[in-house]
Amino acid sequence: TMDDWMAGWIERIGKTFAVEGIESALAKASLTKADLDLVLIHHPMEMMHGPWIEGGVEAGIPREKWKELYNKIANCGNVDIPASLAEIAEKREVRPGGVVALFPPGLGGHTPCMIIRWLG
Repeated sequence: TMDDWMAGWIERIGKTFAVEGIESALAKASLTKADLDLVLIHHPMEMMHGPWIEGGVEAGIPREKWKELYNKIANCGNVDIPASLAEIAEKREVRPGGVVALFPPGLGGHTPCMIIRWLG
């Protein structure tokens, strides 16, 4: 079933999935996890966020730096990240000059991540 497939997929890549993409993007930007002010994640399914965030916390990215808005905007496909950016802009949740990781993973297990410097 789809639930069994998803549970197996999450078990295989759950905790390291987001962290590996974020660490790779940070390295390319000559930054470290300590430089991060915020991590915005895509909202494919509520059950996926826990392992991603837990893995990030275990890797040294504090829980308070992770932002997911599943309960507010759910999975709205390609606009999850822009909607999250609009939310942090409206609430002024990141300081000008802050470093933000945008993590919009895709189907098939690829882990794109973009690092931006928030200009406010």
